[in-house]
Amino acid sequence: MADRSPNSGFRRITVSRVGAPTSITARTATSGGECKTAAVYRCRIGRGNTVTIAADAVATGPGVEVAWATTGAITASGHRLGAATPTFGPDNSIAAWKRTATVDLACTSGGTATAKATLAGTTAKKTARLTVVCADAVQITGLQDTSAEGTGTVAVARGFTVTPPSAECSADPAAATVTEGVGGARTLSARVAVPATLETVVTCTADGHADAVRHVALTARRPCSTHLGTLATGTVTLSGTITKGQCAAKARRTATESVFYAQGRHWAKRHTFTLDTPGWVTISLDNAPANAEALDTYLVLLKDDGNTGTPVARNDNRSRNNKNARLTGVFLRPGRYTIEATTKTPRTAGDYDLGVQATASGLRTSYTATVGAPKSITFNYWPPHAEVAARIVAAPELLPVVFARDGKATITLTPRFAGVDRFTVRIRSGVGANRQDRLLSTGLAAACPADKWLSAYNGLLCVGSLPADPVPAVGQYRLTPGTLLGVLETAQAVIDARGESDACGLTANKLAAFMLSIGYREIPHKSGGRISPSPARSPMTLGRADSHTNIFLSASQKKRNKRLYSDDSPAKEPKRAFFHAGVGWWQIDDYSEWGTLNHGQRAETGLGPDGQFDSNMPGTGGEMMADLFAGLYCGAANDAQGILKVGNKMKAKWVACKFGKCMSEQYEEIYLDNTDDLYVTIAENEGQYATAGGVGERVCKWNYPQPSGGSFGDEFSCWFYDTTRPEGRMHDLNPEGDTSIPLVTRQSPLAAPFVSFTYDSKRFAVFPGSILSVLSGGAVPVDSSRIRTVPVASDARGVAKAWQGSTYSHTVDGRPVELTLSVRLCEQTGWIHAGRSNAPCRWVSVNASDFASRAGIRAD
Repeated sequence: MADRSPNSGFRRITVSRVGAPTSITARTATSGGECKTAAVYRCRIGRGNTVTIAADAVATGPGVEVAWATTGAITASGHRLGAATPTFGPDNSIAAWKRTATVDLACTSGGTATAKATLAGTTAKKTARLTVVCADAVQITGLQDTSAEGTGTVAVARGFTVTPPSAECSADPAAATVTEGVGGARTLSARVAVPATLETVVTCTADGHADAVRHVALTARRPCSTHLGTLATGTVTLSGTITKGQCAAKARRTATESVFYAQGRHWAKRHTFTLDTPGWVTISLDNAPANAEALDTYLVLLKDDGNTGTPVARNDNRSRNNKNARLTGVFLRPGRYTIEATTKTPRTAGDYDLGVQATASGLRTSYTATVGAPKSITFNYWPPHAEVAARIVAAPELLPVVFARDGKATITLTPRFAGVDRFTVRIRSGVGANRQDRLLSTGLAAACPADKWLSAYNGLLCVGSLPADPVPAVGQYRLTPGTLLGVLETAQAVIDARGESDACGLTANKLAAFMLSIGYREIPHKSGGRISPSPARSPMTLGRADSHTNIFLSASQKKRNKRLYSDDSPAKEPKRAFFHAGVGWWQIDDYSEWGTLNHGQRAETGLGPDGQFDSNMPGTGGEMMADLFAGLYCGAANDAQGILKVGNKMKAKWVACKFGKCMSEQYEEIYLDNTDDLYVTIAENEGQYATAGGVGERVCKWNYPQPSGGSFGDEFSCWFYDTTRPEGRMHDLNPEGDTSIPLVTRQSPLAAPFVSFTYDSKRFAVFPGSILSVLSGGAVPVDSSRIRTVPVASDARGVAKAWQGSTYSHTVDGRPVELTLSVRLCEQTGWIHAGRSNAPCRWVSVNASDFASRAGIRAD
């Protein structure tokens, strides 16, 4: 609410750069007096008024100090000194430091007020001196909040007088006017729609006097109604009277969904209010103690107004022994509402006390943010012990943190792309049949910082200069947003870890372009002068060329590939228990210099769950690729040599790059050197934000088989590779890898969803039998679990008889034991909770008949 004090006022004075002889100018003049710029400052302050003066000092260093002093009959109070803040020049360097000092001035006669700015460590100083004239202020009498009742639009007016009578008065906004009467008589009037309040500011001026300002509320209300205004969080109380025969209740009966006239059987009073944001209200309608006979109250809450509104809730008695009416914690959307205060018994009247306790969420429909800067969205909720959660599709991109306590919550988001993201907030209270979920929708629009420009080539990234490169002739390369997030995240982490002295001028975008260029013709690529239209490739992609029928492989290679099939035989079921050697965006083979990672780690394009990069032990595929290419590029003498070294490595390690096209075509079209930009798009896979394409980290443990049961060893991290839900294309045509189909689609089988981890110096892929059964339509028995183990850094194709059944054969103290794997499966709700784990979890054996259903595996 605006300050309605007749003594409020504000002046702003600018003190020039410390030590520099520049001019000083007055910025504003509002109520309580005025300051004018001339050879010296002259300020007129109304006697009895208080005026706030602000001095802004600009200096060459942060040690600037500003202080106010007065002389004569001028008094100063409320000295406030803000922090020194930098101002930036066109080159983004600090141009100066600014600090503001404010003080409240009052007067009984004339005098001066002087602001002095100094800079620590120097003798420089600058002063701004105000000559203060203390004058009588225009007097306004009789002007106060007023209201009128009616329907549609009504005239609301209030008369008042001014001294001296020659004073001229004006009103703001223009919908309100002030008309002159005889002598000092004036009338403020406006036409206001029912029900609403017009907040009006009246200013009266006269020569030789300080201005007078009043803030007035002009309210239009319905007959038999008062308007409570727009409710904020807090409590509104008032007393009212239901008068016999005066106002008929409109919504008294309970058997109707809409309002209707009750034929005069009950009398009532109504109170309207507005909510700007979703919120909760608790309304109490109590018998007034002054009533000779207790009033049995009845309460109805309506959407919109009391003549055409729809009942939202109603109450007669708050308890069996309490006849006062009460509605508790009613959730309301933004809009207008009416409280009808009436009685249980027809034709009764009396005084009542009304209390409205509101919790306005304050959650707007949209917010703005800056890319790279945390944005905190704070809101209220009810009841204070409710659970708060948020569903954010772009969570990996926005890095959400949810905090809630005692009715106040904050969601902090840090956008890494420009654009608009919508999300939902859930307020959950109660249990069982009494559980209530309130869903609030909002959004975040992220724009680039002031010193950056939105890329003209991808519409996502913020770049340091305006477009300079021509738009490539071919279309943009398609990525899932998760892939782009992951490679940029690891690229920046690797560059940061190298430090400025060892970063060799390599940027995150350039390093990301190296990483994205691998896999020429394995991601949507240039073909015949255009980009292949196929959807963006999933980071969890599994290699499909390790088949025993691939005509491009030698007989020896085909024979070795048979060991990737279940029980080393392509002819046996379950055929989709297949150990893929090449994994993820970069098709990292288990038998390579990066073979220490399991399937789930190799699929991760980002930093992984810990969010950290360790240069001594890269833990994801993205970290390894970023570290590899940064080392190659920065180890070269110049940019051209660095690009050559990166290209040679690609040709040596990736079949798709052996003719050099990963660099000569893909890299050169993805990376725009002049603007350090990327020519990519995520349009075809919008909403798929997982940096591992949907591979999820889990917790696993070994158990002794039943009937003995019991845990063996400690819990450890594992990954669930759900190939039925990839984010992006999985190249999953013909999942069975049928050899009778045309040559171009001859592929190895696409693995059924499996659990992957490293344990006992081996890489594991565990295929739950119930999943194999579901995907085969029951052709594979539920008890057909398969376990494939490969020693770390070994070629899976060269390890024979590495398949096991439903248990893992292990040796403990020289004796063999059979172990079964259990996975901690959690309900994947997609909600990010405040103050607790995101979902309920339970341990499930991979051999359990219901593992597939509990893991959410779908046959389609």
